[in-house]
Amino acid sequence: SILYSSWGYEQTNIEFYKVIKRTKSTVTIVRLSEDIVEHNPQYMSGYTSAGEEVVGEPIKSKRITSRGGYESIKLSDYKRAYPWDGTRKYFSYYG
Repeated sequence: SILYSSWGYEQTNIEFYKVIKRTKSTVTIVRLSEDIVEHNPQYMSGYTSAGEEVVGEPIKSKRITSRGGYESIKLSDYKRAYPWDGTRKYFSYYG
């Protein structure tokens, strides 16, 4: 399965992750590249989807949490990843 994370303050960053191993309470993931499917340079924004290229090393033993019927994993203090439904995701950038 594929997860996505949307985070940022002055911009919206999107990251995709592929689950390569799952236990009852944890996952091991790898980050995937992003494919820009629409880009609007005038507004410094667009839409992206998960690519196929693996970026970096596996990230091991991230605990799965469930709130309100939705599963997620905590990647850092400011970033969580959720199951991706396959739809394109909005991103923006600054500068």
